[in-house]
Amino acid sequence: MAFQDIKNLFFKLGSKEVVLLIWTILAIIYFSHTLPGEHNHDYGGHLEYSQIIASKKTLPKPHDGWQTYHPPLYYLINNFLAPSILTNKAQHIDFVRIFSLIYGFITIWIMGWFLEKLNISSFQRLLPLLYICTLPKFMMIFSTYNNDSLVTMLLVASIVLSYKLYLEWNKNLAILLLLVSTAALYTKYSAVICLGVLILICGKDLIKLRLPGHAERKVLAVLFSSFMLFAPWVYFHNYKETHKLFPNNTEHGLGSDLAIDDDRPVIDTIIRLPFSLSSGSHEWDDPWAHGYSKPESKKHNYWAFCFITSLFSENVYEKPGIDLVWLMFWLNLVIVLLGLSRIKKTSLTKLAALFIGLAHFAHIILLLTMEHPAACTMDFRYLSWSWIAWALLYSDLLSEKSELSRVFSKLLIVAVILHSYTLIVLFGNGT
Repeated sequence: MAFQDIKNLFFKLGSKEVVLLIWTILAIIYFSHTLPGEHNHDYGGHLEYSQIIASKKTLPKPHDGWQTYHPPLYYLINNFLAPSILTNKAQHIDFVRIFSLIYGFITIWIMGWFLEKLNISSFQRLLPLLYICTLPKFMMIFSTYNNDSLVTMLLVASIVLSYKLYLEWNKNLAILLLLVSTAALYTKYSAVICLGVLILICGKDLIKLRLPGHAERKVLAVLFSSFMLFAPWVYFHNYKETHKLFPNNTEHGLGSDLAIDDDRPVIDTIIRLPFSLSSGSHEWDDPWAHGYSKPESKKHNYWAFCFITSLFSENVYEKPGIDLVWLMFWLNLVIVLLGLSRIKKTSLTKLAALFIGLAHFAHIILLLTMEHPAACTMDFRYLSWSWIAWALLYSDLLSEKSELSRVFSKLLIVAVILHSYTLIVLFGNGT
């Protein structure tokens, strides 16, 4: 079969269907050769939360366990759909990991459907979606025992529903947005960042001392309603128990190994340029994030840490080799920079850029307001829902008939191949 025949077949099937097929194959391969706790954040703590619910038949208090400060929805779903945690823990864990794969599948479908509704052509949807969903980070989020999988899916859905509701009011869509955004809040507190960004975008006219438009006000009403529905949990479960609205497990410090305020102000970590080096620094001796203190750690460099974890998470791999990882690092950096070059091209790319900018701004505010911010708090997983905005930027560049666009498409193809190879051979779980 000639390349053109394969290309025509892809277009006939539809971009999101092709992406879903490729991702499913890679997901099965990745799932089959990784352990449940591998490439996972706080695996034991999340499992403990589900065990407490199953054994005590009640919701834990914020400090009953390592991760029990989280809202309960993810763990209630796990226990409802896979109730074997007390009798067959291994089976329960495998089922929950499969749920995460399903959340990833749905997330890809939502992003593909959204790009399709924006009248972006099949090829211009295909490559950005393939690029994003083959990122090792994407696979790690959607294959592990962690509430990041569910909340990312719900927040991507909230973003799409908010935009559709802004374009055209629909009562059923409004109810669906209310349910989805409220579910996101009851899954993980990081949902506040995303929904807060949506509120800021809808209310941006207030900066000019004028009321938001009619469409924006309706979306704002729905989003604020979801916060009102979340308020009882924040007050009765959190504040009455801890006197904090959003308790977390860094309140008493995680030790200087993880802390980013151990020997310098947090603001210094944020304002540093990604590749800034001091005399004798070993920060860029390797491409890993290293959340714990060591000469190569990027924990005092917000932009570097966030970018690296958007690719490889916080892990150190033995396979693939370090040279290939460096190649992926630089290739992905070029792709991101080319995507950012589109921020002023159209109203949609301006909106996508504003969304990404506000996402990082809100993330930084979170770091500045925490008592003991840890390196892991800078992980890109707290902004993983912003992938949909990046997909818009990448699609826009591909739509341009230019030499740069052709080069960009080739870079994306090479990146997809390298990402896929990495997922197939990935080995190692150091930090």
